[in-house]
Amino acid sequence: MRICELKQREVINVKDCKRLGFVGDVDFDISTGKMLAIIVPGPGCVCGFLGREKEFVIPFGDICQIGDDIILVRVEEKKEKPDTAAILRMIPEIVNCAKKPLEMALGDLCLHHLQLYAMVARQDSAQAALDTQKLVSAVYTALAAAQNWIRVRHADIRLRPDFSGGEESSWAVRLRLSFHPIVMLAAALRFAFCLLRLLLAQKKKEQPEEPEKQTA
Repeated sequence: MRICELKQREVINVKDCKRLGFVGDVDFDISTGKMLAIIVPGPGCVCGFLGREKEFVIPFGDICQIGDDIILVRVEEKKEKPDTAAILRMIPEIVNCAKKPLEMALGDLCLHHLQLYAMVARQDSAQAALDTQKLVSAVYTALAAAQNWIRVRHADIRLRPDFSGGEESSWAVRLRLSFHPIVMLAAALRFAFCLLRLLLAQKKKEQPEEPEKQTA
């Protein structure tokens, strides 16, 4: 049988009936001329044109049967656990990728109108006044921080204590935001391409250098 004929046969794992692909290469022992293994390329990462996953190197002893159209093999696939340490190391780079797109998206947001009404009710009037003061401080601090990222045109904030002795506070919030979809799409695409480039670079670093194979 010729090697070109082997490459026309599909390889199927009898362990789980999974289709591994077609034979891509063959390993030979150059001293004896015996076939040592068949090599099946892994599936494509993204539509088959951005590299491939780890290939299957199937020893000759694991080949069960060679038919006219298929090759039956017995392969124990090892499920690799995700490298948590590698993921943690990538977090600063992912944050760096998201920085510019996030600034682009937030810079396009505009808060045209904000209404926030609240009546803070407590059984103790002094406690109601104290909690209202804390709420006012928190709301205006958050509003000042938000103005560093987005445009705020008008804000109507009314926070008052309820001295009637009730227990239920009342709230009312209304806001009107605007943004340009094309800017949001551009920011999302910029982040996606940056993240894809980062993942491809990381995968290239993790791939070990393959020894040269003796092929026929």
